Amino acid sequence: SFYYHLIFIYLIIKFALKKLIIDEVDMVSQIKNEIELVKYLSKKDVNIIPFHNFCINKLDATTHVIYLLMPLAEGDFSSHIMKIKSQRNFSLLNVFIELIKTCAIIQRENICHRDIKPQNILYLDENSMIEAQKFCLCDFDEVIRFKERCNSQMRLEVKGTQMFMSPIVYQAFRTGEHFVKHNPFKSDAYSLGLCFVYAIVKTYDVIMNIREKEDDENKKFLKQYIDRQEINEDIVDLVMLMIAKEN
Repeated sequence: SFYYHLIFIYLIIKFALKKLIIDEVDMVSQIKNEIELVKYLSKKDVNIIPFHNFCINKLDATTHVIYLLMPLAEGDFSSHIMKIKSQRNFSLLNVFIELIKTCAIIQRENICHRDIKPQNILYLDENSMIEAQKFCLCDFDEVIRFKERCNSQMRLEVKGTQMFMSPIVYQAFRTGEHFVKHNPFKSDAYSLGLCFVYAIVKTYDVIMNIREKEDDENKKFLKQYIDRQEINEDIVDLVMLMIAKEN
């Protein structure tokens, strides 16, 4: 895929134009479903990256070019959280709560993202046709939507980015399994929790170890970072709820 930056000087609004060249019919159908899903969620007062417009051109029997017009982000969660942490009145806890609310709204629609990671959480400023600065979830190409909410484990295809997979999904990935029995809603929460861990420790090196340690060890470890940074202690309890091991 390719990104083109379109800057409307007079409106002082910045857009990004994403260009996709697809030569698989199934992928075209998948992207169309993603567009419809994003349009649906955009009406739910949820912090996601919307599509302002789109265009699909068919070049031949199998090849399509798809253009997606969206807000131009200032950066992703991994790069921008460090920049804004120094801002006056910044609250890491509030950022976490807003992202949790976003995922909660999506899950109430029986939707699992299945690839939550810092690179899929983008930062928008006031010049992106939004009311305030905020982090927004994006890239719903691996999403799965259920007819009704099911809180039990189910056998699903292994999806996600290795570093931010839940322990059960990661173990299946390591052993080369294509399907794994797990609760995808809990796995999404776990992945978001790992994003929060990154925001606290500021390095990817510890992420892989978090999955291997027991909950008590992880809580003690995170508490040390919290004490050094003078961050609200409620963050530790919040994150521990999210990265608790799935039974």
